[in-house]
Amino acid sequence: NDVLTNSFAQPGRGTSAKWQVNTCEDVKRAATSDGLTWVGTSLPQEHPDHGHYIALLIWPDTNFHWVRKDIDGTWSHKPGGTPVKNTDNSGSAITDPSKSDFAPWTQFCGYFVTVPSAVTIN
Repeated sequence: NDVLTNSFAQPGRGTSAKWQVNTCEDVKRAATSDGLTWVGTSLPQEHPDHGHYIALLIWPDTNFHWVRKDIDGTWSHKPGGTPVKNTDNSGSAITDPSKSDFAPWTQFCGYFVTVPSAVTIN
């Protein structure tokens, strides 16, 4: 999302439904509680009418990671406190998050649409 929170926003915290278990299903539940829309596991080809596509990945038993589809059709991400980048850990442009190298986030969960004016994040 591109809403400034000055925090490491957590799925579900904005609606008092924060994720409890680091699994695709629980983070998905928390994210949809905050207003994200689940769209499935097929790579979106077009841009949504409003907002951005984002992809969710899980580092098993540790944490989660988001990747955002940019206007040029590639994807970008911001690992922790590092700057945003549009390459994966192998240095390749991100064209399909389900097939990119985001290790240690190795479990691909699927895609959502996020509309900044329609989500509650914290």
